[in-house]
This record gives sequence, structure tokens and C-alpha cells, in this order.
Amino acid sequence: MQPANLFPADGSSSTHSNQGEREVERMLELKGRQNYSERLSAVSHFTSSLASELNNTLTPIVCYSQLLLQADLPEHYKSWLSRILEASDRATEIIRGMLDFSSNQVLFPEKVDLYQTVRESLSMARDLFGLDEKQVSLKSFRPDPMVSGDRGQLVHAILHLVRNAIDSTQPERRRIKVRIKGDLRENPILEIKDNGKGIPQKNLTKILLPFFTTHEEGHAGLGLSIVNGIVESHKAQLDFETAYGKGTLVRISFPEKLG
Repeated sequence: MQPANLFPADGSSSTHSNQGEREVERMLELKGRQNYSERLSAVSHFTSSLASELNNTLTPIVCYSQLLLQADLPEHYKSWLSRILEASDRATEIIRGMLDFSSNQVLFPEKVDLYQTVRESLSMARDLFGLDEKQVSLKSFRPDPMVSGDRGQLVHAILHLVRNAIDSTQPERRRIKVRIKGDLRENPILEIKDNGKGIPQKNLTKILLPFFTTHEEGHAGLGLSIVNGIVESHKAQLDFETAYGKGTLVRISFPEKLG
């Protein structure tokens, strides 16, 4: 009787082993994604509840401060009230960011002209943030840059990215270059490049985390988290190229179609 061959010469045992390892890795990856989604959902729910409570608390402060500002009070009192309202405005902006982050917006995909959408977003940014033509520019290297997406959410993401670029640059030397790239054989790519201070290496792994910010005040640290959520909902890819002291390039690579 021939002894049984426990290690077949054709390598089938090794093949089965490799397949098993890959399957285990795949299951662990899926489990990790599920755990992350559950944690993110819990954070979103908590953030939404917290933002609502803060908003309810802030409303009477703003209302009574505005009423007192109209009263016949000494000027130094009115100066104090103005400072209270300025601080309230910053708090309101933070709360708005928290609500944007926590909301699970429904996506309404349609055929979107990326160039026109970006152009209109930059026009809004100039009005909102007081930018001039030299500080922010747009150029498209691709004819007919159409994408499938939700126009409103894309505008929201672009405004957040421009705001980030503004916060990273000095007004007197600010240059924000927005480019649309990719030939007709490639999917459209949107790039926003600034000449600011860049992102330190130690922060690169944290910039997409909710509430992470390097700013001292007036920022909830939710801008890039919101952008990342919008990009992911469009099945697009968000990348960064940065060097501390040399500026940052943010790249959004769009898929051929959504879904």
C-alpha cells in the first residue's frame, strides 16, 4: 500500500491555504468597515443632538443681545454687546458645521457641468470671503467636463475647500488655483491648490477626522470631514499633496458615472 501524500505535488494545498487567508482578510476588512460605520453613525447622532441643544441655548443670547443693542445704553455697553454677538456668530457657524456633518443628506444625482458648477462656486466664494480675481483663479484643461453628481453638495464641498485654502494663506500673497484636468479618455479631476503653509506630516493622518483642527478658535474642525463624506457619496476619490511651508493641493477624482 502506498502511503498517503499529505502534501500534493501540484501545490493545491498551498493554493487552498492562500485562498483561505485572503477570505479571512476580506472578512476582517468588511468587519472593520462595519465597525467604523457604526461608530460614525453614533458620532453623527450625538453631534446632531449636541448641536441642537447648543443652538437652543444660543438663540435667547442672540435675541436679547440684539434687543439690548437697540436700547439707549452707554456706548461701552453697546461695544460689549457687539462682542457678544460676534462670538455668537462664530458659535453659530460651528453649530452649522456640526449639523452639516451629522446630517445624512439624500443624494440627487444628475448630469452636472463641472466647469460651470466650480465657476459659480468660486463666484459665491468671492462674495462670501471677500476674494478678488488675483487671489483665486479657475482654468479647465478638459472640454465638456461633465460628471454625474449632486450639484448642491458639490458646491458645498468646493466652498469648504476654498475656505480651507483661505485659512492657510496670507491675504497679501494669497493665490488659490483651481484646475479641471483629464482628457476625454479619462474621468474629470478637480484640483484646488494654494500657496499657504501646507500641512505638517504629523497631521496628515488626522485631517479627515471629525473635530480635528489646527485653528485656535471659530472652527469646528468639520470642513474636511464634510468634504470627504460628499466625495465618498459620489464614489469619487479625495487625495492630498502637501509640503509644510509650500502649500497644499487637494484633488478630487470623479468616477465615470455615479453608482
